[in-house]
Amino acid sequence: MGIGVATKVTAGATEIIVTELFSRVPPPLDAASGQAHLNDAFTASSQVRPDPRLSALAQVAALRAAQVPDGESSVRETPGLAAAAVHYERLRVVLLAVSTLAEITASVLPKELANANVGFGLAQGNHPRLGPQTIFCVVLFGQPK
Repeated sequence: MGIGVATKVTAGATEIIVTELFSRVPPPLDAASGQAHLNDAFTASSQVRPDPRLSALAQVAALRAAQVPDGESSVRETPGLAAAAVHYERLRVVLLAVSTLAEITASVLPKELANANVGFGLAQGNHPRLGPQTIFCVVLFGQPK
């Protein structure tokens, strides 16, 4: 939490501007409950199939995103991602950076990928704007060939 105070004189009148900033640091992520939340969020409300191969890749990608300042480019460079892509008509990567698991819902699903195979991974790390212990979620969607 922080408080900032500034004054400004306009037409002979002094204005006082007070700003209060609250910051929330998420608690450490419980991997089992996080995976259960993602499974419920994505498979219960949509027509996707869990894919262990995509989940393994998504977990590696999430760990990479949480460890480097430019998480987005590191996700695209995840080892094995290009090799896995040949098994799918189309492979999509969604990277989310959130402060709570509740922010992750099926609304992140691209609508045209209904009936896709899906894998997801979670990790925590520092985010340049969201701060420490940000939750990074990588979701991979693929239409099997």
